[in-house]
Amino acid sequence: VVRGVSGLWVTAALFGVLVEEDAGCFVGLGEVWTGGDAVPAVAAERMLAACPGTVLVNGYGPTESTTFAVSGPIVVEDAVGGSVPLGHVMDNTTGYVLDGALRPVGVGVPGELYLGGLGLARGYDGRAGLTAERFVADAFGSGGRLYRTGDVVRWRADGRLDFLGRGDGQVKIRGFRIELGEIEAVLARHEGVGGAAVLAREDRPGVKRLVAYLVPSSGELDVALVREHAAGLLPEYMVPSAFVVLDELPLTVNGKVDRRALPAPEFDAAGEYVGPRTSLEMALADVWAEVLGVERVGIHDDFFELGGDSISSLKVVSRIRSVLKAGLSPRALFDHPTIARLAGELPVREDASEAGIERAARDGHLPLSFAQERLWFLENFTPGGVEYNITGGLRLTGTLDLPALRSAVSGLVERHEALRTTFDSVGGRGVQVVYASLDVPVRTVVSATRAELDTVLRAEALTPFDLRTGPLMRVLLAEVAENEYVLVLSMHHIVTDGWSMGVVTRELSELYAAAVRGEEARLPLLPVQYPDFAVWQRDRLAGEALDSQIAYWRGQLDGLEPLELPTDRPRPVVRTSTGSMHTFEVPADLTARLVRAGQAGGASLFMVLTAVTQLLLSRYSGQRDVAVGTVVSGRERAELEGLVGFFVNTLVLRSRIDAEASFADLLADVRATTLDAFAHQDVPFSRLIEELSPERDTSRTPLVQALVALQNSPMGEFELPGLRVTDEEMPREAAQFELSLHFQETGGGGGLAAVAEFNTDLFDVETVERLCGHWLVLAERVVAEPSVPLVRVGMLGAGELERLLMGWAGPGVGVGERSVVELVQARIDAAPGAVAVLGEGGVSLTYGELGVRVDRLAGHLASLGVGVESRVGVCLPRSLDLVVAVLGVLRAGGAYVPLDPEYPVDRLEFMKADSGVEVVVTEEVLARSLVGDVVAPEVVVSLSSAAYVIYTSGSTGRPKGVVVPHGAMAGLVRWAVG
Repeated sequence: VVRGVSGLWVTAALFGVLVEEDAGCFVGLGEVWTGGDAVPAVAAERMLAACPGTVLVNGYGPTESTTFAVSGPIVVEDAVGGSVPLGHVMDNTTGYVLDGALRPVGVGVPGELYLGGLGLARGYDGRAGLTAERFVADAFGSGGRLYRTGDVVRWRADGRLDFLGRGDGQVKIRGFRIELGEIEAVLARHEGVGGAAVLAREDRPGVKRLVAYLVPSSGELDVALVREHAAGLLPEYMVPSAFVVLDELPLTVNGKVDRRALPAPEFDAAGEYVGPRTSLEMALADVWAEVLGVERVGIHDDFFELGGDSISSLKVVSRIRSVLKAGLSPRALFDHPTIARLAGELPVREDASEAGIERAARDGHLPLSFAQERLWFLENFTPGGVEYNITGGLRLTGTLDLPALRSAVSGLVERHEALRTTFDSVGGRGVQVVYASLDVPVRTVVSATRAELDTVLRAEALTPFDLRTGPLMRVLLAEVAENEYVLVLSMHHIVTDGWSMGVVTRELSELYAAAVRGEEARLPLLPVQYPDFAVWQRDRLAGEALDSQIAYWRGQLDGLEPLELPTDRPRPVVRTSTGSMHTFEVPADLTARLVRAGQAGGASLFMVLTAVTQLLLSRYSGQRDVAVGTVVSGRERAELEGLVGFFVNTLVLRSRIDAEASFADLLADVRATTLDAFAHQDVPFSRLIEELSPERDTSRTPLVQALVALQNSPMGEFELPGLRVTDEEMPREAAQFELSLHFQETGGGGGLAAVAEFNTDLFDVETVERLCGHWLVLAERVVAEPSVPLVRVGMLGAGELERLLMGWAGPGVGVGERSVVELVQARIDAAPGAVAVLGEGGVSLTYGELGVRVDRLAGHLASLGVGVESRVGVCLPRSLDLVVAVLGVLRAGGAYVPLDPEYPVDRLEFMKADSGVEVVVTEEVLARSLVGDVVAPEVVVSLSSAAYVIYTSGSTGRPKGVVVPHGAMAGLVRWAVG
């Protein structure tokens, strides 16, 4: 700053080091540019806070694009999320984000960045095969070429690009796809960490581990605290298993982390093994070993450090109940995770078996159904959630008989035991408690304004149920005007489902009408109640009854990986249920064509909706293997049709998306998968989780993360005498899955009403709106051309495609039509006395003097055999001579190869041998060129001829010599001085 410097360029690695040493060292500078690697978000945040008057700019451009291709300023808000945006595609550059089939992807969808424009290099020197692989035809614009960067990015809604990592920087650990940069960003945010790098190492065959390499910011680094920090922000499978502290990270000569030089970690030996001492501990050890798949378990071994999780804990509970006849709370393993501690807490029961009968006795403990057992476990593990609240609203206009409504509610509760049920634990096992009678009051409020009503409805939807005390049904009547009301029915999912809500609606109507008339309602007798079903289900599915069905699911879901949808925020380490909804409509015409597409392939409308959804999720995630959940009614027996209760079961539908296949082929696969799943639907979802024991991941729901459903359960008409009834939309601020698409036929030949329920800790509403828009476009196109290969079916609308290809991508226009040699010669002719180059100590050359030296060197090089595109090494320090050497090589028609004297000798030798350099310009060569009369050669070179060969850092493998043509070099010079 003292010398008048107003701007500074530093590599990302050096930028991070400087900020770590002194974040305020840039004070006084107008701009700081950084790039060349991922810019550390933590460093950017610290620098911006310490230097409020300095603009920080991210500059992105691989060697193959000559110079920057994407850039933009970074503000404090950009750095908070753990990564910083690259910026906008620059003028005179083309940038596309494409999927594996070279299709443009929409906003928020990851894809590979392709760059074009006249700044593009010609290719890799002497490596035609690699050039053909990385430089491909531009099918969207000029018909020129594009460079495949290998960098995974995504568009932001404002047209900027987010860098997500290298395509080859994504690794797979224990079946999970992991972006190493995401882990590095979390580690770097710890105050004691000055630098971080993460590798996936396989130092022992078949054992792949994540290893973190840390550089302390100062003094000693407490690795345990860093591990704890990472565990609090990352899913368990993303927490490195080893941490190596280094004085500094090894760097390549280009300032990037040299990952090949990172040392192998030394893993500590396991702790001392202490075997079981009693018969109870031996039995527990056998159960743990069986469930966890380990050879032996010591009494002080931690269940979760051995690989246990909340899912395998259910399996342990089941095994203990069967083997030891002992009840155990699912949470007991979390509170007492060693055998020594658990054995002392284990309550032993005399008899753990329950009898199954047609009509179960009510004088003992009533078991939970399998579906209820899972919700009971979730409620005990994370109490107070509202994601399983089911709430419906109706607007009533006319004369309301409030006593008749209260009578109808009481009659409904008296008729269905599920509505008089609460839940408790006995001996560590959940049970149903059915009351002979239970009062469910009809609460009343007055909401004079829309705002007041919204507040009331939101409070009702967000009020949790207490499963132990009940009641698990609430009724609220809000008076909004004279003779106008909003009736709200709220129930917990553990006592109801979608089908049940139809039963409730239908019977409440009949009970209300009968009460208004002063009559008894004529409702059919219920042969059984929900507790009878629970006992029957337990008895029916006991022992080996489900072995064949479980075997099917084990084979069907073998190797299933989680759905990796791109999120707007880092995934919380523990899954949340905060959610919202977005509604959209599938038009009647499109719905009719979807139905016809299904009929042509013998498939139902639900199967068509599932196929479109799985194709959409495949496009968003980049995964070919996609599984979604769906629900079935679970009411195969006639006596269950009129019951209120939680009967539904979740099934997993898995499809492999073949880009070369047609939609008709995909639909046929979905049809077969769906029919097979329905044939094996007896296995409760909770039992499936227990048996398959998916990898522990607290940040996701087990087995499936997305759900698709078509609501076709019989819905009762709510007809009340003297009242007109219409639906009232209820707020929903919870989500059971990351993304759920619910469709419902509107009837009367109309379309489909669709609701997208999504987790707001993962997705913005704008993202889900775009996704739903893409669903509609995709549905339109697959039914229009069901026989076309899916690789040719796009999901972007015309407006979005135009914005991505013609707006944000940039025009890709070249700059100038003269080479650097011609530009310099024009300046020599115009102003030979003007100063051209300034050096250390005030030494300078005029343009005339520069021209003479350049011509002499060019002539000398020509005498040595240098001609068009001859590779000439330039090995000089930064000086006047360096400028003369570069221009002299170009003047002779050659292509210079920069050889920094500070580089290691082996790297210099590799570059010379790889590029075919036979002549190297050194200070001695320059000196000889100034002796005698030498005439510069008359050489004509095209803008496509090679100007120089510059080598990549080699951070992703062997360094590659990138050939930059004269046109690209001229564009760079014109931009720099313009």
